Amino acid sequence: LMSLSPGCPFVISCIGRGLTAMSALLWVEGRLLGVAPAELRSLVFYGFVAFVGQALARHLFSVLFSASVPDMRVHTEKGSFCADTVLWVASGMRGWRDAME
Repeated sequence: LMSLSPGCPFVISCIGRGLTAMSALLWVEGRLLGVAPAELRSLVFYGFVAFVGQALARHLFSVLFSASVPDMRVHTEKGSFCADTVLWVASGMRGWRDAME
């Protein structure tokens, strides 16, 4: 669903935030006035529950199926050339490029 359009994650985020705000607003309205139809309150509440459920499912899916973290140790190589007149040092974290692609 997220790969259907470049703007799809933004739209889903806006819908989720709107449902969250409307759910809270309609809950307060239902406690104070009770003018909004019960069907609207139910629809917004269950839409909010579905949004939270899909967000939790996406998070669990990404945690369970994510790649392992690359080697975090810094490896350093040093040396010299031109009869020890030029010293050089190279440091890096091995395995990062493969893990991040």
